[in-house]
Amino acid sequence: MIETEKGPKAHIENSAPVVALAQTIWDKMRLNQIRSAFESSSLAYQFSMTLLDELYGESHSLKSVHGIDRAIKLCENRFADPVGIEEMAEAAGYSRYHFTRLFERSQGVSPGEYLMQLRIRKSAEMLRSSGRSVKEIAVQCGFSDPNYFCKAFRKRLGISPGAFRRSGMY
Repeated sequence: MIETEKGPKAHIENSAPVVALAQTIWDKMRLNQIRSAFESSSLAYQFSMTLLDELYGESHSLKSVHGIDRAIKLCENRFADPVGIEEMAEAAGYSRYHFTRLFERSQGVSPGEYLMQLRIRKSAEMLRSSGRSVKEIAVQCGFSDPNYFCKAFRKRLGISPGAFRRSGMY
């Protein structure tokens, strides 16, 4: 169905929830954190539904109609800066409360969690591609406290930044 309607290559933005979900599932698989066939099936279903929502769902139109795309661009361009929900809401043109509801509906996570996931993704890229210290990478990805960075990284990926770099499994 998708290939017939969208062609063999459907365009999906890097910031789309389905991309973040695919990364999360990949990380869980890589770290052997999927404990049962039921959990595996649940993740596959979640991925399928998120993909279909991205390609056909109402949330896709919410991104541009409601300015969510402007908030996402702000995060992508200034992920290392102390960007807050108020600033994101202002970029989208809404009050903090209304923006948060729209953002969660369109992205599947809160604005704060989206920014955190973006920072963790960027830091993982830097750990792979540079020889910079973990402390330098933490600061360059918007974390003022390297210890908090390590805690957030481990919470989301199940491995410390140093172990991630040493593992070569990326």
